[in-house]
Amino acid sequence: QLLDEVVTKKGLSPKTFRTYLYGMKRLVEHTGKTPDKITKQDVHDFQVNYQKTHNNSYGTYRNTCCSIRFFFKHVIKRHWAVQCVPYPKTQTKAPVVLSRNEILRLIHATTNPKAKMMIILAYATGMRMMELRHLKVGDIDSDRDVIVVRKGKGKKDREVQLDPVLLLKLRSYFITHKLRRTSYFFWGKNFDTPLDESRFQRLVKAAGE
Repeated sequence: QLLDEVVTKKGLSPKTFRTYLYGMKRLVEHTGKTPDKITKQDVHDFQVNYQKTHNNSYGTYRNTCCSIRFFFKHVIKRHWAVQCVPYPKTQTKAPVVLSRNEILRLIHATTNPKAKMMIILAYATGMRMMELRHLKVGDIDSDRDVIVVRKGKGKKDREVQLDPVLLLKLRSYFITHKLRRTSYFFWGKNFDTPLDESRFQRLVKAAGE
């Protein structure tokens, strides 16, 4: 509850809250102690053990460290949090880039019109999954040939170019599904709710497979 309050006051996302919560859950389960009883040595032992015994990705381990550091620094105010919980060394990997032919195969691999439109939009605009999920019909500005991305990364609005060919596909999709200006392009239970994140991922994953 305290973590939720601090995350909310700082304007962080619900996804960030879940990440921090799961990170702290790992530490609590390892130590068998409530957070207020956990010491610097407990955290040190957890990090060493975690690295040696868990075959997790670098990203998972880094997120866990960020979670612990945030909790002790901002929630229960332990002065040793920053020094005691260093971030692991940054790792960089070359991105996997699909070829033009692979992208076309991915688009044609699904008969689900919603999944097909997701992949086309992602490829054509570079929009992130969260941005696509929250895209509304009214965000398509055909007069200026742009798509307005609301509260993207860092909760900042931005604009991406709208290709004329893409605009035609969006209009066809809009008419076929009888969407309103306030409708989500990729809706969930109804036009007024965005598609669930896990459902979004499953649709794209199925196309990839």
